[in-house]
Amino acid sequence: MGVAGAAWATVLSQLLSAILCTVIGVRKFLILRLKKEDFQNLGSVIKTHMSMGFQMSVMCIGQLAMQGAVNALGTEAIAGYTAATKVDQFSVLMNAAFGIAISNYVAQNYGAGLWDRIRKGNGSLPASDKHCKCSYVCDDHFRTPSGRAHVCNTAHSRDHLVF
Repeated sequence: MGVAGAAWATVLSQLLSAILCTVIGVRKFLILRLKKEDFQNLGSVIKTHMSMGFQMSVMCIGQLAMQGAVNALGTEAIAGYTAATKVDQFSVLMNAAFGIAISNYVAQNYGAGLWDRIRKGNGSLPASDKHCKCSYVCDDHFRTPSGRAHVCNTAHSRDHLVF
C-alpha cells in the first residue's frame, strides 16, 4: 500500500486513540460528563474565543500553503525549509504558549468577574517581552550554526543552507 497505507494507518490509529481516550476519560472522571448547565454560557464563550481560533486557523492554512510551495522546489529546498522552521519554532512556539496562557488566565478571571486579578496578571507581560527579545538575539546570532544542526552533514546540504 506504500505511502497511502501509512497515511491511512496513521489517521485510523489517531481516530481510535481519540475515541478510546474520550470513552475512558468520561467513564473514569465525572467532571468530564457534560450536563445541560455546561452549555449555559456557550454563546459568550464562542464570541470571546472566536478571534483566537480564527488566528490559529489562518496560521495553519498559511503553513500548509507555504509547505506546498516549498515541496515543488525539490528536496534541497525542503531540507532548508525544514531546518529554518525548526529554528524558528524555538521562538514562535514559546511566544504562542505565552499568548495562550495569558488568554486563558484572563478568560477564567473574566468569567469569575475578578477584574483585579486580570490587572495583576499583566505583570507576566514583561517576561514574555524579555523572551521575545532574547529569542530574537539568539535567532539572529545562531541562525546558521543552529540551522546546520538540523540538516544532514553532507557538504552539499551545508552549501545550500541560506537563511
